[in-house]
Amino acid sequence: MMPVTGYWGHRPCSMPWIIILHLLALLFWYVDGQSPGFDIMLPQSPVEAQRGLCVHIPCSFTVPADVQLTSVATGYWCKDTTCSATKAIASKTGNGPNTNTRFLLTGDVSKRDCSLSINDLQSGDGGTYQFRIEDSSVRLNYGKTIQVKVTELTDKPEISPEGALMASREVTLTCFSPGRCAGSSPDITWEGTELLNNVTFQPGSVDYGEGNKTFYSNITFTPTIKNNNVLLSCRVSFRNGPSTNSQTRLNVQCASGNQQIDDNGPTGCDCGTSINLIAGIAAGSVFINILICTGCLFCSKKMQKSREKNKPIGNTRKDLELNNDRTESTYETLKHQNQDVYSTIKPSK
Repeated sequence: MMPVTGYWGHRPCSMPWIIILHLLALLFWYVDGQSPGFDIMLPQSPVEAQRGLCVHIPCSFTVPADVQLTSVATGYWCKDTTCSATKAIASKTGNGPNTNTRFLLTGDVSKRDCSLSINDLQSGDGGTYQFRIEDSSVRLNYGKTIQVKVTELTDKPEISPEGALMASREVTLTCFSPGRCAGSSPDITWEGTELLNNVTFQPGSVDYGEGNKTFYSNITFTPTIKNNNVLLSCRVSFRNGPSTNSQTRLNVQCASGNQQIDDNGPTGCDCGTSINLIAGIAAGSVFINILICTGCLFCSKKMQKSREKNKPIGNTRKDLELNNDRTESTYETLKHQNQDVYSTIKPSK
């Protein structure tokens, strides 16, 4: 059999060279992440996030069944370049610590979790990101990439609670920063509080796990009617410059509903109505008690008279003798009167 020959740059080549070229192509395919069994699951591209906030990109990957990842499997994320260990902006071995504080591999690489978080977003963070895996049995760049688009900051702080405030009742207002991030805490400041009395400030955060937090600032004060319509502003300033603010106008009302007003507006609360109401209630209570006592006294006397009326007469021998003496005396008196009168009365037996 004649050997198979061809031309490569006008030079004859034999079958071994063709096999070598195919092997090199397969090797390139494998290294570029296109080999069967290697896949990566990413969100739809592009992913948008606001400057100053953060972005979380959920990610998972697969390897062929004959490839077993070890606890020292290392993941890399690279930006705008073919990924390699030396060009990575974020890397992590297994579930160990990250090598960057702003670009974070949040998952366990040995468990095929390649999720990425970027905190304190800057305009220059926009671009195309690629993931790479390295272990004892594999070194591979995944072909599918993800694009990140950074937009200007438009989210605003949230001030709560809203609605009417009661004069002379202590209240706490809270300003929540936008975003749930693991980055640096923003600066939260209030404006307009100099018009309030005895204001206290308390910063804090709400922890959602994995380092993700929402930051806030509390102010506590006791409003007066003079604080009605005071404008308060909360400003949140993020790292590297971006800031955002929200405003709220105080609606302070009197508990009694009555305000003392002069040419400059409300000056205080009129408590006269409340005092009169309390006095009226107290007087009414006294009057009711008098009525109850009078009724009880009346009923007591009426019951006493009823008992005297129903008492039997002459139940004893002494009573009978006394009654007979009275009857005889009456009889003797009537004997000396007119016969007509006498005849109408007969002695009791």
